[in-house]
Amino acid sequence: MTKPHARALPLSLLLAAGCGGSEMPIDAATPADAASAPDTFVVADDAATPTDAGTDAFSPDAPRRPPLERFMTLPQRIACPPALGFREDGTPVVAVVNMNALRVYEQRGASWTQIGPDVTAEGISIVADGCPGLVVSGDDTIYVAFEQVAAGSTYTAHVQHLAGAAWVDDFTVPSPSGHAVVDIDVDRDSSGEPVIAMLERNATAFGYGVAIRRRVGGTFVRAPMLDTLTVGEVRIAVRPDDTVVAAITHTVGPFGTGVGILELSPTDVWTTRDDVDLVGDTTQGLTLTGLDADATRSWITWVRGTSGGERFTHLSELIGNTYRSLDPEEFHAQYPDVAHRDGDVLAWAFADDFKLTVQDYDGTGFGAPLVDMDSPVNIVSLQYHGDDLWAACTTTFGGGPADALIVRVTFPE
Repeated sequence: MTKPHARALPLSLLLAAGCGGSEMPIDAATPADAASAPDTFVVADDAATPTDAGTDAFSPDAPRRPPLERFMTLPQRIACPPALGFREDGTPVVAVVNMNALRVYEQRGASWTQIGPDVTAEGISIVADGCPGLVVSGDDTIYVAFEQVAAGSTYTAHVQHLAGAAWVDDFTVPSPSGHAVVDIDVDRDSSGEPVIAMLERNATAFGYGVAIRRRVGGTFVRAPMLDTLTVGEVRIAVRPDDTVVAAITHTVGPFGTGVGILELSPTDVWTTRDDVDLVGDTTQGLTLTGLDADATRSWITWVRGTSGGERFTHLSELIGNTYRSLDPEEFHAQYPDVAHRDGDVLAWAFADDFKLTVQDYDGTGFGAPLVDMDSPVNIVSLQYHGDDLWAACTTTFGGGPADALIVRVTFPE
């Protein structure tokens, strides 16, 4: 389904990259002091001019690239990507970590305006492999999921929603020691209710397992936890029949270390699918970066690290219990994510030498880049909303702290 939220890029990838780069040519004002940043930020629209993208962008074999709208939302001052969602009328909503505060903004005309107070005055924990998530329910309620650290390094995971002018706790996951959760992801079901995934301490295996909560009758209900695997990362996507697809990396279990898929039925029955067929050197680990799914298929983006310090990007499709590789060739780009719209409309994005590249898939292979933006960005989330494709990114200015960037790709008739 079309992802109605932004998936946070694992912090491990952001830190490994160093997030360096030169100044982004955006016309929006960027306050130097994040602590005194105003509540409203001007939107900078920039229609991109099609240029050569490695092949003739105007030839019959390479369709003209669509225009872009680039929005500099606000300085984040921390290596954590923006989380993007949409109201029912299509209004974009974004959650960002700014210094120690988690804030939510929506686009109003030509500006982004903070809605509600700061979610928390306590410190926001950038959990081991993820950042806060945001999802907007079918009744336009905004939910955020995050981990908070208080004095004495006490960690608590929260899911809250905006009720009037206040953020209200839906549930919390405390931890007696260390992180309460190590990863968070969000989606919504066919009725528009939020679905929350967290990696919580595992009662059976050593480490963390997948905990899925659905909102039923106004209350979040946790499904039976699958605790036969030790899971390091999780991404979720909800199928039209409300089956929750969970892509994971794991280190203990029937398949050993790997990247695989679990499925939780609407009646809370878990099914374990096979792992992705790993290729090449994986001695420096595996990182899960993206997931999307439709009624019968799932798509995963993942990165493997080699003993030589190289990082290779992959896109795998699962139908039934069989995988096939869709990435055109083995290459060194990072931060991939994937988004599916309808039928065979599939796109993926990645940062190739910190340049945003977006390609679409025609059923047999990927075409020329729809977007090939020569700017220092890190891809963190890709999703369709209606006919438009949106990428939520982080960028840096002169090697400074990371800032939030939203890229909208429109497709003219």
